[in-house]
Amino acid sequence: MKFTYNKKIYSLKIAWEDITLREAIALSKIDIDEKTMEKFHKEIDVDNFTSNEITLMKEYLKILSSPNISKLDLMDEAFIYVLFSYIRELIYHLYFLNIETYRPKGIEEFKFKGKIYYLPETLNVNGEKIVGHKERSKFVTEGNNLMSYISKAKGRGVEALNLLAALYAKEDKDEVYDDQIVAERAELFIDLPMSIVWEVFFCIYYFYINYAIASKAFLEKPKMGLWRRTALTTLGLLMLPIKGLQVLLKRLKK
Repeated sequence: MKFTYNKKIYSLKIAWEDITLREAIALSKIDIDEKTMEKFHKEIDVDNFTSNEITLMKEYLKILSSPNISKLDLMDEAFIYVLFSYIRELIYHLYFLNIETYRPKGIEEFKFKGKIYYLPETLNVNGEKIVGHKERSKFVTEGNNLMSYISKAKGRGVEALNLLAALYAKEDKDEVYDDQIVAERAELFIDLPMSIVWEVFFCIYYFYINYAIASKAFLEKPKMGLWRRTALTTLGLLMLPIKGLQVLLKRLKK
C-alpha cells in the first residue's frame, strides 16, 4: 500500500505475501502484553490510546514501512492510527499464532531464489488423504518437536517456522535427513514470504492433526479394519510415539 507523508511517497506492507519471515520475527519480538494487543484489535477511537500505545504502533510501522520514515515521531497520532489499522489484523493473528487472515491454497511446490522446493506428498487411501506418507521418521520426529514448541509458544513460535519449513520443503523429495542441509536451508528460508511459510505450516499442521486423530482412534479402537491399519502403517502412525502431540490433541478437544 502506498501513502504520502510530507510530499514523499512511502509503502506499507499489509499482506502476508509482502512480509518476509525475518520481518514477522521482528514483529513478534516487540514487547507487548496480551491486554494491549486485544485493545489494538478492538478499539477504534484513537483518543482512547495512550502515548505509550501509540509508540508501540510506531514500532510495528517501522518494520513494515519503507523507506525509513525518519520523522515518524513527528507524525500526527491520528495518522499513525490510520496506518496501523491496515496491519492490525496481521499483527493480532501473528501474536496469537491464530492465522485466520490467511487461507491456504494447498500448494505442492514453490520456487525461491531460483530453486524449486517440494512439500510432502499426499496419498489417497479409500478417499482419505494422508499427508506426508513418504516422510522419513527422522523428519517426522524433528517436526513433531517443533510443532509442539510452536503450539505452546504462540506468537513467539514464529521464530521456529524457518526450521519447520526447512524440514519439510525439500529440493529432493527423497532426501535423507542431514542436520547440515536442514540448517543451511533454515538460514535461507528466513527470507521466505510469509504466504509460503503459512502454506508449509498448514500442510504440516494438517499432517499432525491427522496423525493425532488417527493415533487417538487407534488407541480407543485397536481392532480397526484392515484398510485403516494399512493406511496408518503407511504413514508410520502405529510405530511413532504420540507424546509430542499432546498439545495438538488438547486443541482438538476444544
